[in-house]
Amino acid sequence: MREAGIGRHQRRRRGLTKQDKSAAPAPDLLARDFEADAPGA
Repeated sequence: MREAGIGRHQRRRRGLTKQDKSAAPAPDLLARDFEADAPGA
């Protein structure tokens, strides 16, 4: 089967998206506040 070129194929791994360290973070246009009033609240 190997000589005939049929059978299992190895999948090519794709790299993940790399973060641009020099880019400014996106602005928080919704002014979200993720602070809780009390623990577990």
